This record gives sequence, structure tokens and C-alpha cells, in this order.
Amino acid sequence: MSRGGRAAAAARDCDSRHYLRVTVGSPSDIGSITIILGRNGVGVARAAAVWARSDSKKHQVRVLTHACSRKAVEASCRDIAELGIGKSKSVILRVAD
Repeated sequence: MSRGGRAAAAARDCDSRHYLRVTVGSPSDIGSITIILGRNGVGVARAAAVWARSDSKKHQVRVLTHACSRKAVEASCRDIAELGIGKSKSVILRVAD
């Protein structure tokens, strides 16, 4: 693996905060999402449920995590998808500190 490839892999695996957005059918799904995050070792710094402004029923749960691995966040998103509460693909962004 090249030096750049190793550096990129190390950057992906280092602990950092993450922003997570999940489109859900009900804002009350925030509880299930935070439980799944906790089971995967992802600490929640802030979480909010956002109601849809239209009849689309595309509510959102937005989460800012404490520093954790990307793998733990991705595992949580897989678990959320398996539970069936996510209505579309989750958005995961690493937060630069």
C-alpha cells in the first residue's frame, strides 16, 4: 500500500466526532436510534428529532456523536437499516475538530 493509501486508511479509522442524519417515519424513532448507537459503543453528544414541514412524513433524526470510530457508526447505521426505521440511506459526516 502506498504512503497516501496508508494515511487515508488511518484517517478513516481514527476516532472523531460524527454527524448522522436518518430519515424516519416518526420522530419518536430517536429513542431506537440512540439505543442502537449506544449498543455499538457510539456516545451521543446531541440528538434532535425534526418534524417534516409537509405531508411527506420524511421526519429526520440528527445526531452528533462523541469521538468514536467510523466503523462503529457504520455498524450502527446497518443495524438501523435492519430494524427498518430508516426511510432512506443515512448520512454520515466526520466532524473536523
